Amino acid sequence: MTTSGKKVIASLDRVALSFGGGRRETVSTESQPVIHEKWRRRTPEPKLLAPGNGDLERLSKQDEKLSKRVQGIRLGLRGVQLVCSLLIVALLAQSLVIFTATKESLINATTTTWPRGVEVWASILVVTFNVAIMVFAFGKDSCEMG
Repeated sequence: MTTSGKKVIASLDRVALSFGGGRRETVSTESQPVIHEKWRRRTPEPKLLAPGNGDLERLSKQDEKLSKRVQGIRLGLRGVQLVCSLLIVALLAQSLVIFTATKESLINATTTTWPRGVEVWASILVVTFNVAIMVFAFGKDSCEMG
């Protein structure tokens, strides 16, 4: 742009301001918003691994420590699963034991505790399946570490 063109634009800006018009803003493509230092995102610079500095050994120790922690958590969760499975099997077995113990008992002279012809095969099947699931869940392969 020539110097005469710049003078014309400057005079137009003064005229617009004198008539109460808004100021014409020029937006630079290079301008960046001003961000206060405490709001600025800090991105860590990537560190290059150098074999001589002990970085690889440090990382392998961290990896080993993390894998031990994960194995411990997995073992703990298997223990919780075992306790829950044992609790379910114990409750079902106890209900079967109570049923067989009170099957022939009488409330009064003619009324029994349980109606005639009650079949227990469904309860025995459920207990059997729960025991099988527990055995498969805690077999030889699932308890191996590593």
